[in-house]
Amino acid sequence: MEYHVIDLAAHLARLGVFIIPQASASYLYSGVPRTERNTFPRLQQFIRQTGIELGSSAIDATYYLDEWHGVRPSVELVRADFSEAGHPASQPARPAVPEPAKATKPGMPDPLF
Repeated sequence: MEYHVIDLAAHLARLGVFIIPQASASYLYSGVPRTERNTFPRLQQFIRQTGIELGSSAIDATYYLDEWHGVRPSVELVRADFSEAGHPASQPARPAVPEPAKATKPGMPDPLF
């Protein structure tokens, strides 16, 4: 599910930061002695299909592990630069309709609204 959400976000934004299960992250950072690259097959398939690379946020998510009530999930914070993947949201948007000319008197500042 997390990969579907990230793919949808790629069509809406240029950058994204997500909290995802640790097993789905491209780098294991939280609670491990040193950062490790994750080679999970579903992650590799996601990268091949979308071109989206998930970078490490370098934030240890285990800091608040004891604050969880009930289940204590292992999570990672990941960031994604969608402009590198070439998604439509990474391209500058062009207005569909040209803006109307503003009616101002010479020497008067443009109206705010």
